[in-house]
Amino acid sequence: MNRDFTKAETEKIFSLVSSLVGTKRLAKQQSRLILSNIKKRIRIVKSQSLEEYLQYTKQNSEENRFLISNLTVHTTYWFREKVNLDLFGSWLDNVARNKKVLRGISVGCSTGQEVFSAALMMEKRNIDYTILGIDIDPISVDTGQRGIYPESELSSIPHEYIKYILIGSGRTQGLFTLSKEIRDRCTFEVKNAEKMNYEKDKYDFILCRNMLIYFEEDQVNEIIQKLSFSLATDGMLILGISESLTKSFHGIEQLKPAVFRKNEGQKILSKSSDVFEKRILVIEDSKTIQSHIAALLGSEDHKYTIVDTLKKADDQLDQQSFSVISLDVNLPDGNGLTWLSEKRKHGLRLPVAVLSSISEEERSLFLDLFRSGVTEFFPKDILGSDSSQYQLFVRTFLGKSNLRQNSSVKKQSIVIVDDDDDLVSLFKNILNSQNYEVHSFSDSLKALAYLKEHQVDGLLTDYRMPDMDGLELIRKARLLDPAVPVMILSGLIKNRKDIRSRTDIKVLDKPVDEVTFLNAIADLLKSKPERISPRSFQKTDFPCIVIGASTGGPQTLKRILEKVPANVPPLVIVQHIPEKFQEKFFVSLAADIGLRYRIVDREMKLENECLYVSDPGKHVCIRQRGPEIIAFPVSEPDGSGHCPSVNQLFRSAAQLSDKCLAILLTGMGSDGASAMKEMRNKGHITVAQDESSIVYGMPRAAVESGGACFTGSDWDIQTLISGISAQYHKKPA
Repeated sequence: MNRDFTKAETEKIFSLVSSLVGTKRLAKQQSRLILSNIKKRIRIVKSQSLEEYLQYTKQNSEENRFLISNLTVHTTYWFREKVNLDLFGSWLDNVARNKKVLRGISVGCSTGQEVFSAALMMEKRNIDYTILGIDIDPISVDTGQRGIYPESELSSIPHEYIKYILIGSGRTQGLFTLSKEIRDRCTFEVKNAEKMNYEKDKYDFILCRNMLIYFEEDQVNEIIQKLSFSLATDGMLILGISESLTKSFHGIEQLKPAVFRKNEGQKILSKSSDVFEKRILVIEDSKTIQSHIAALLGSEDHKYTIVDTLKKADDQLDQQSFSVISLDVNLPDGNGLTWLSEKRKHGLRLPVAVLSSISEEERSLFLDLFRSGVTEFFPKDILGSDSSQYQLFVRTFLGKSNLRQNSSVKKQSIVIVDDDDDLVSLFKNILNSQNYEVHSFSDSLKALAYLKEHQVDGLLTDYRMPDMDGLELIRKARLLDPAVPVMILSGLIKNRKDIRSRTDIKVLDKPVDEVTFLNAIADLLKSKPERISPRSFQKTDFPCIVIGASTGGPQTLKRILEKVPANVPPLVIVQHIPEKFQEKFFVSLAADIGLRYRIVDREMKLENECLYVSDPGKHVCIRQRGPEIIAFPVSEPDGSGHCPSVNQLFRSAAQLSDKCLAILLTGMGSDGASAMKEMRNKGHITVAQDESSIVYGMPRAAVESGGACFTGSDWDIQTLISGISAQYHKKPA
């Protein structure tokens, strides 16, 4: 099978992943790897189609094992995340000697390196132990059970443990295993972590690292609850260093990010952002630049560590946790991009800003930045002129700009906040009669506490209440859920033009009759963006597609556009990017996705299968001219601080008589949000990337202002674009 999977086949594969592991997130995050793996197996067994291959797996148990293996992700390595293993080692020294036999489990053990790493640590301390490794992938479990690994992995095992290693020779040349005593203490089983039965107080330590990132928040909480139940008092629970819990669990005490101890006597908040100071790691060898950065970070009381070599950076990452990295490219002991690329391969998930001086001759390096996993690039000269964007980047990822992600909504529900009990009772009866789920509060703080734990479809509030007014409640509610539609129902704001003129808040005057009230509620709930689905909207032909992006955009643009269809409508794109790198980036992008590339340096008619971007230092806009759409440059500043500006492009697109598609992707700030609202009001289709954005800033602002008709992940948006056809502007012969 040499062709790509169809949309229906892709959805079928992802449904298999979801039914197997119990989550859709894995399929979305690892879509390319999973699809590539399945295509490879189809070629190996020489099936002619996906359907034929799936039928074959039902008849062949061995191939079914390969199917399961290829539908899942299994990445692990020896002694990973040293900072947490050191704490585990200290716990072994202080606690485990009192145990007759120490019992442990590795949940999502993959091919066994994590199990044997823990075993080696206990062998060194002469501890009696047993470890169970479980994983849903039977092929990985077989590897762990055999305990045979390529000799190339020996470099990851500290020298102090080599005495427990048996090096192969002859037929086993190039391989190694562990002593029989260690292998006998470690067993492996095929089990689904989410569905298995857990026994109370069974394990003294539990390793569950980098598995939870593929589950939704409610599933994570359920799994942690089960693991906590199975953990013995004073036992250790170790998650992946990039994982944290979003709620408290009885008896689970957090020692460090991703490291917890069972303590039945207390209930301790287990949200790392509330317990630990967030810190930026700065990797920079210039003393002058170090001083500039220290002054910038110190002015906002950010916590930071500065190192001048990559070796020192490795040591710091082993010793403590960071939230963001600022990275120079040219360092005394190596290239920062090469270092970052290797770190990404080994699981580093932190956002990384490159702050570097790249000469005119090194422009081609800019493409390597994003291939290496860079989140944002800043030239060093901004430190002496305008450092606001660099500061915003740091502030964003240190959690000081409130980028809360929201869990999915499962039931339609409405929260009512009003201190008039009789009125609340009336509203509840009316809404209950129409099958709404209603939660009412007379206390605003209790309402906020509920909203912190639950995402709802609408918030209805009085304006004047004893503890805070309705506007303050709305502000705080939107910090928790920027998409929640809100309505003020009050008789006190009939003359408040400042409130009634706001487009993001609906207002209904008291008193109100039942029909008007229900119509207003129905209208309120329509303002919340829908999730993209194959049946999201009928229209699939557009005269053009306008796209805006900023931080994280280069990676995201390539993902959403890599499967553009033949005769795709014109793409007009604004990407915040340093001017001197713009052409290199877009020429490469256009070549990768098979489109022509045009810089809008004059008026030009839009054509299909063509990508249009601004002339450096100018905005790009579009307008209707009869049946044609014309792109043209604009030099005047728009006050946004961005050039090119997404707002400029979207505002011009709002005036088109033909309805086009607007997409707002990852980025800091709010550029594009207000103009997207204009587009939606005029009937255009508007899509904002969801909380899976690298930076949920610009799309969040669009959702919060009511500018987005639909939201979705980059994979959802890619699927949407792959089904779009051009309305006109046929490619010239």
